[in-house]
Amino acid sequence: WNRGVKEGKLYDLEVADFKDVPIGPTLGQAIEAWASTIQSNIRLDEGPLLKAGLFHCADGDHLLLAIHHMVVDG
Repeated sequence: WNRGVKEGKLYDLEVADFKDVPIGPTLGQAIEAWASTIQSNIRLDEGPLLKAGLFHCADGDHLLLAIHHMVVDG
């Protein structure tokens, strides 16, 4: 069964501002924690199966694309 385009959200985008976090291990840990939360909230039965995270940092922006493995494997 494939959900139609108009049957719910196709993706989620979360934006986080880390510009005040110094570049280094603390920043890496903060981004990793946020990314883990984004990935762990993917639900095959509820969707959306694509979640994105945009992290604004002092050294530039970073984009995470988390996709359920069934989208890629199936």
